[in-house]
Amino acid sequence: MGFWYGLKNFGSKILGGITKAAGWVAPTLNKVLGTLAPPVSMNNPAIGSVTGVGAKLASGQLKLHPITKSSLPKHIIDLRQ
Repeated sequence: MGFWYGLKNFGSKILGGITKAAGWVAPTLNKVLGTLAPPVSMNNPAIGSVTGVGAKLASGQLKLHPITKSSLPKHIIDLRQ
């Protein structure tokens, strides 16, 4: 067993553990944020909508996509160059 194989195996075990932990945390986080969003949005609509988006992300209803050059508006692409 070489060094790189051992490192790959170790990294794979860590990633598997993180994935398993995220699977346990996500439903609880979804419930907590989904419960907090309506009362918080009465006091501050911006924070309420952020918690609503967080709940959707935790439940998997909303997926983040990687930013590509084609998905950005032209004025932002110009700023990045």
